[in-house]
Amino acid sequence: IKLITAPVSRGDESYYEYLKAKLPNRNLKSLNKQLISILKKNGAVNISSIELNNGFSNCAYTRKYTPKVNNGKLMDLNFALSSYASGKYLIIGTPEIIIAY
Repeated sequence: IKLITAPVSRGDESYYEYLKAKLPNRNLKSLNKQLISILKKNGAVNISSIELNNGFSNCAYTRKYTPKVNNGKLMDLNFALSSYASGKYLIIGTPEIIIAY
């Protein structure tokens, strides 16, 4: 915050929210499929999922948050399932996750 030299105008503000939760020891591939199914049942579109070395990264457009354009498609939800030595985690960001995972 000390490096900001000019005030940010109200029109330029963007708000991002994210949640990180530790998961019980579960199969991330199965959980990923379940979460995608829940999103589809609730009307989400533009769902994409990418397998990572330590889990999955997913995007969707739920029409519930302020959207962004990603590869020419609207998205407003980004979630990741990650496995680390410390455990397995679900990270959810709207409209996107802005931290490294």
